[in-house]
Amino acid sequence: MPFFEIPVTNFWDCVEAVNVMLRRLALAGGRRWASGGAVAQPPIQLFGVGGRYAHALFNVAQKENAVDRVNDELAQLTALSRSNENFNVLLNDPTVGKGEKKKLVTKLFEKSGVHQTTLHFLETLAENGRLPDLNTIVASYGQLVDAFNGEVKATVTTAKPITDQERKSLQDVLSKHLEKGQHLVLDMKVDPKIIGGIVVDLGDKMLDLSVSSRIDSIRNYIQNYTL
Repeated sequence: MPFFEIPVTNFWDCVEAVNVMLRRLALAGGRRWASGGAVAQPPIQLFGVGGRYAHALFNVAQKENAVDRVNDELAQLTALSRSNENFNVLLNDPTVGKGEKKKLVTKLFEKSGVHQTTLHFLETLAENGRLPDLNTIVASYGQLVDAFNGEVKATVTTAKPITDQERKSLQDVLSKHLEKGQHLVLDMKVDPKIIGGIVVDLGDKMLDLSVSSRIDSIRNYIQNYTL
């Protein structure tokens, strides 16, 4: 049936609809939100420059048993890039050559106590001219680490704040669709533009049960039918 025919009239209907849709995805063979383990395969697939470098770093860090340590060190570096103008210039100044940047990175960090994987990663970024992409790559690596550690992030958007009871009900429903050893990290957002209903981003799945989306679906359905 067309999406807008799904009977959703209030928040509790939305929660049940999310439950039904996730169950259908699972029955249809949709990819689950994989957690980490001893295998070297990254737990999720990311794309773009950030994804490529994050995957490469994750593979090395996992072999060195340093996944979390590298993540912590890189998080500190991104914080430093926001607070220290000199470090930010080092990352982004196009007038400084790749070789010179690598030498500066080595000089800055080889005796700082950072893990060798972190140091070699920064040197690689310098060599490849990718230091300006550091924050994007670190964010992607953080996503891999979260998934590896069993964290599944769900971003839920509603038109107005929900009650504690509604939040608990939603969290319970979403948690039922995770695998053993995983735990849900729920991020609630409010966006009046969706008018009503709910939008759920869970792993690589997006479930849009918003009123604004339903209006768009009805409009498109009518236009197609008229044509």
